[in-house]
Amino acid sequence: MDIRRGKVTTAEAHDKAHRSGRQLLAAGEQGQALLEFALISLVLFLILIGIIQFGFVLNNYLALTSATAIGAQQVSESRGQTLDPCNVVDQAVIAQTPFNVTANQSGLQFSMVINPPSGDNVPNPTTTGGSNASYTGSGSSFSCSSGLTTTGPPANLLPNGTLTVTVTYPCSLVVYGINFAPSCLLTAQTLEVIQ
Repeated sequence: MDIRRGKVTTAEAHDKAHRSGRQLLAAGEQGQALLEFALISLVLFLILIGIIQFGFVLNNYLALTSATAIGAQQVSESRGQTLDPCNVVDQAVIAQTPFNVTANQSGLQFSMVINPPSGDNVPNPTTTGGSNASYTGSGSSFSCSSGLTTTGPPANLLPNGTLTVTVTYPCSLVVYGINFAPSCLLTAQTLEVIQ
């Protein structure tokens, strides 16, 4: 630039225009990177939320499995001491399950099958000609009581027989209001030898 005259030469004007064009191009690329980051981070955030939700479901499954095993163990050890073996399972499972299952106990479904020792029949089978006893129930009202330990379900708890306890609970894989598995059921089953 010629300071004395206050004029800009053509070469200087071209150089100035070229530099401002490069600056505009660089500013546009920075905006593009920000836009790409926003789009990718949204997808990554959704995947992260899905992983966290799956972790909650897996935790509930592990807690349900543990609670089912504890319930079956308590029944197998309470032979001759309880009038309602089904309620022993029910109360043990409810006491051991995670907070969201306890808050919604109506979703719990119980099944208990008592098999006698090999070659025997249970004293009170639940089916005609059956060799075992099967009981089902739901929520916090799973019950199969009797007035004596020598009659009804308590009498079916024979030493060295087996007890199969199955508990199901509906799971929820909801991420941002979308249920990815609407018919999902968590199922835990335990086989225990009656003491």
